[in-house]
Order: sequence, then C-alpha cells, then structure tokens
Amino acid sequence: MANKLYAMEQLTEEVAKDVAASPQEWMRFLNTASRLYKYTFPEQLLIYAQRPEATAVASMEIWNQKMYRWIKKGSKGIALIDNTSGPKTKLRYVFDVQDTYKVRNLGKDPQLWNLPVEGEQLVADYLQEQLSLEDIEGGLAESLHQAAKESMQEWLPDALEELRLDVTGTFLEELDEQNQEVEFRELMTNSVWYVFLNRCGWMHRNIWM
Repeated sequence: MANKLYAMEQLTEEVAKDVAASPQEWMRFLNTASRLYKYTFPEQLLIYAQRPEATAVASMEIWNQKMYRWIKKGSKGIALIDNTSGPKTKLRYVFDVQDTYKVRNLGKDPQLWNLPVEGEQLVADYLQEQLSLEDIEGGLAESLHQAAKESMQEWLPDALEELRLDVTGTFLEELDEQNQEVEFRELMTNSVWYVFLNRCGWMHRNIWM
C-alpha cells in the first residue's frame, strides 16, 4: 500500500506538470475538472490521469447504498489520496458511472444537471443579483466571467504566496511580484471562467473566442 500511495503522490506531481505544459493540455484537464467540480484539485488531477472521460464519480459505498448500482466485474477503481479521514494518509477508490450497472427495479441514474438555453438569462440575472453586479451586456457568458473574478478574491492571496515559492523554471520567474500577480490572476480567472462555461453547456452551443 505504501508503494501504491507513493506512486499516486508521484503521479499527482507529474500530471500537474503535464497539464501546465501547454494551453491545450490545460484546457483538456479543465474539461474533466468541470464535470468533477466537487473534488479537490489534486483529486481532479488523479481522476484526469486515470479516467479523463469520467462524468460521475463516487465510492463503491455510494453507488451500492444510495444509487443501488453494482460495480461491474473487472472494473478498476480510480485511486485518490485521502488525508482527511484519519491520522494516516491512505488511498481511497472511486468509480465512474460507466463502471457500474443498475440493480433491477431499484437502480438509479445519477442526475447530471444541465442548463438549457432558455435558462441562461435566468442564471445571468441571478448572478447579477447575488454578486451585486452592475447591469452588463453579454448575457450568461459575461455574468459567469464576473462570477469567476469574484471567486478569485478570497483565495488569491494564499495562492500567490504558494506560487512564489515555486516559480523556478517558469516564465513567471522573470517577472517581478506585481506582474506575477497580474499574470496569475488572469490565468486563474480565465480558467475558472472556462470551467463555468463548460459546465453550463455554453461551450457546446457557442464558439470559444
């Protein structure tokens, strides 16, 4: 188990470097992350590395006890690092819905929400009200952009502090702290915006500019 745990820790680091290597690879990762937004960033990295096409992921217990779905024979679990359920770090395993099948007369399908076109303006209006945004043009896309900016405010200082400890070998190393913040803020805002748009189905209905 220790060897497997170490392997997953190494995989997390490797995948983090891989997805940061190019805009295309980063966007491919974000496509997976947008479907699995309830998982942490390290967990999303491991899911992306092992099952990038995953859509609905849960533990065997949840599939069995809440959804009445059994795991298909021969299915391989997605290994995640668990450091929250006890003093020792360990691995836990989750399975994609494609690894399961319904118990006859009892099994449930996971309800994957989607946003129909006719609901876009309602969401845009709701975001403007909740975030106290001024009336803005651009509909859902621009409202989500503003929401992405707002979401950055709380955790950006801590993220920047960590970033500055690990910029060696990146283009940020050449920049002063002010410009590091500008570049990082823009990258993360656009990344969050992309995840929002993708999860709401906007990406499939419009051309990403």
